[in-house]
Amino acid sequence: MLCQKNYHHWFNKHPSIQIVKGDLFSNHLQNEFENIDGVFHLAAIAKPWVKQKSLYHKINVEGTSNILKLAELTGVKKVVVTSSAGALIHQEGSSLVDESQINIYPETEYEKSKIEVLKLIQHWRGKLEVCAVSPSRVYGPGILSTSNAVTKMILGYAKGTWRFIPGNGNSIGNYVFIEDVVKGHLLAMQNGKGNENYLLGGENLSFNSFFDKIGDVSGRKRNMIHIPLSWLIAFGKLNEVYSNLLGLPPIITTPWIKKYHKNWGCTSKKAALSLGYKPLGFNEGVKQTLSFFGYL
Repeated sequence: MLCQKNYHHWFNKHPSIQIVKGDLFSNHLQNEFENIDGVFHLAAIAKPWVKQKSLYHKINVEGTSNILKLAELTGVKKVVVTSSAGALIHQEGSSLVDESQINIYPETEYEKSKIEVLKLIQHWRGKLEVCAVSPSRVYGPGILSTSNAVTKMILGYAKGTWRFIPGNGNSIGNYVFIEDVVKGHLLAMQNGKGNENYLLGGENLSFNSFFDKIGDVSGRKRNMIHIPLSWLIAFGKLNEVYSNLLGLPPIITTPWIKKYHKNWGCTSKKAALSLGYKPLGFNEGVKQTLSFFGYL
């Protein structure tokens, strides 16, 4: 089992991994792409807030474009690009969302950039075999970064430090275990078709069910407090004022609050049929997550 502090040491020592320092715009990356069959492009800004909003486009869109140009130039056979289920629309009614339903009214700059990435891929039709994978809300063992919010909620519930639920708790989201996302990337490289997008999801759950299941797995039942949406939006606006004045990241922003108040149930049927994708159930994923962090 890898502890967080041992990740970088493990990567540096692994015989099949070579560490190359640089960024998405480094000229020497061309040398690293020589004689490579496939490239996984996962680099992106996934933070809910950055001071310079233009960075979402620069890193996520222009950075992806540069990687695809290098891949074509060096003769890479296939590229798998990581997008996001956030590029898709929210649910209308009970029908689950699939890859065909692109969001035309995104709430956040992050979502906008991922939508642009999906459009960008289509420009490479006939020039380079490139497909996308779109994970939903990812959780599981790993580094607790600012973009790893779902895992933080799971651990917060287990510790007793997370005790609130947005709104009435009936809003639905899709939650996918990190190892399933990794397997989905590998399957896309092996079986994915050019210019296609594959949604990598797990289980659709309301916030109420999400926390109930964590309680069942952890053996800890918490009394949760439902926070009205209007209170959360007011809190988000105050956070944004504070952040703009001091240049510090807010705890949460109003676009993300509005996003999580909608239903985002989705289906991975396409990935299952085309790639052989088979995600874990949420209970098992939570069990492995809590075990990794020492809460089971």
